[in-house]
Amino acid sequence: WTVHPYRCREVTAAALTITNPPDSPNTDGLNPESCESVRLAGIHFSVGDDCIAIKAGKRNGADSSHLAPTRDLTISHCLMERGHGAVVLGSEMSGGITDVSVRNCTFIGTDRGLRIKTRRGRGGSIARVTMSDVTMDRVATAVSANAFYFCDADGKSEPVQSRLPAAVDESTPRVEDITVSNVVAENVQLAAAALLGLPEAPFARIRFDGMHVSFD
Repeated sequence: WTVHPYRCREVTAAALTITNPPDSPNTDGLNPESCESVRLAGIHFSVGDDCIAIKAGKRNGADSSHLAPTRDLTISHCLMERGHGAVVLGSEMSGGITDVSVRNCTFIGTDRGLRIKTRRGRGGSIARVTMSDVTMDRVATAVSANAFYFCDADGKSEPVQSRLPAAVDESTPRVEDITVSNVVAENVQLAAAALLGLPEAPFARIRFDGMHVSFD
């Protein structure tokens, strides 16, 4: 990862250019993790992995003492080119990611626009996320949320990937209150939105308002 604020408060990153070769692996641009009150503004990303990946730690078994939330984060007036995702939440989100606003940004040629990643065992929640007044061009999938993300050694195991309902406990992740408004996505290659929630903990209160999509 190129820039990785960890357990920070009152962070402002503005008027930056972060570039990496398009074929360079795991070269996320800027990844705030377990941070509070973060402002990212006027940043130009062109990277080989995610432009911004918001994280909040990863549960290790029953031990959650190392986890801390990421909350109150605003991303505005950023240009995000190439990369796997423009704005990504997770998959390390066990401490909780809440109150995230993405607005007045442009995404060009990324695999995903807004992307949420989690899986069984993570716990925590991703909630109160808004994306508004965003334009996308040549993005494969504009909005993606996947609760079966196959990270870690057991990522493709039956307990993680089974489509049958599992027991609900503190390790069950939650995704809720996601709002997408006033978004224009042109030359979309795969899907306007692809959402896959857990049967035991379905995604809740996902809203699309004023989203205009044209396909490549």
